[in-house]
Amino acid sequence: MTFLAIDPGRDTGWCTVDERGEVTACSVGHPIYRPDFVLPRAAIIEKPKVYPARNSKGDPNDLITLAVQVGTYVGVLKHLGVANVLLVEPREWKGTLPKEIHHPRVWSILSAREQTVVTKAMLALTESIRHNGMDAVGLAKWAFTNRRFNL
Repeated sequence: MTFLAIDPGRDTGWCTVDERGEVTACSVGHPIYRPDFVLPRAAIIEKPKVYPARNSKGDPNDLITLAVQVGTYVGVLKHLGVANVLLVEPREWKGTLPKEIHHPRVWSILSAREQTVVTKAMLALTESIRHNGMDAVGLAKWAFTNRRFNL
């Protein structure tokens, strides 16, 4: 039984966890289009959020593209039969912590086996996109710990 977390974006991060909440795979790319994709029991996807101008980063028009991407993931997953697809805003699952603080916290809760899985996956990625995979790992662990996958 697999559960899927997606951190969408130009470089989409994804992570799967098993029924015990243990990380089984993660990477950057489009997980549902991979040849080894296994239909998850449930999925959680980070939902784009518009922040006030003083708190926003980048071009606000990018949120439109991101929202379309999230909608595509939701539609495809539901079409494939995943009934439980949850959207969650970034602040709900990781607060306002910068990646430099959040990612070490995520790393610290991973078992040795999970750290091996994540390390192997991240070695295949360029340094500039690894943070997307780590965000997905954090989202997956948060969702499982907080029972957001509706087990």
